[in-house]
Amino acid sequence: MTFTALTALALVTATQSAHVHGHAEMAIAVEADGRLQIELTSPAYDFYGFEHAPRNAEQRAAIEAADTTLRQGATLFNLVDGNCTFDAAEISRDQDDEHHEHHHDGHDHEDGHEHEDHHEHHADHDHEDGHDHEEHHEHHAAHEGHDEDSHGDVRVTYSGRCAAPARISGVATTLFAAFPQLERVDGVFLSEQRQLAFELNPAQERARLPR
Repeated sequence: MTFTALTALALVTATQSAHVHGHAEMAIAVEADGRLQIELTSPAYDFYGFEHAPRNAEQRAAIEAADTTLRQGATLFNLVDGNCTFDAAEISRDQDDEHHEHHHDGHDHEDGHEHEDHHEHHADHDHEDGHDHEEHHEHHAAHEGHDEDSHGDVRVTYSGRCAAPARISGVATTLFAAFPQLERVDGVFLSEQRQLAFELNPAQERARLPR
């Protein structure tokens, strides 16, 4: 099997780092024939303001509005000098992933005992170490919309083509203007000739990709 930029992209996205609010990860792969794929992964909080499944009309509207923006690859990303166009965008959320839900079910209620043991443990210690319990809740209260049992990520996969893939000299984004809760994007650019790492943030929305 030929090791292509798209193969490298699959390896990169499979090993992305832990869930951290405000920090997204992006991998860009461009083939010699011009095929383009971008994977953007971020905590759901950065796009929607919460990570649990929507509970009311307002939250459903927030997801719909954010998803509409996220699908606009040509507006969000510019691969400088590459003359690139975007064909499609696919959005996946952990809340819609049966495997993710199964993971939480297994974690919270495994064998029907862990959940009970968890509460018994807290019953034994709530009054012995009350300040720990309070600090625990204060920590979560600091993240509005963040539930104790919710750590959802959003992944957006963009596909397209670049007429001049070898000439790509940089990447620019409008993500920070569209999603103010986003603080940093750690990215990699993969092609037949180049494997480069870059960082984007509100003060630096463009990164050079030297040839």
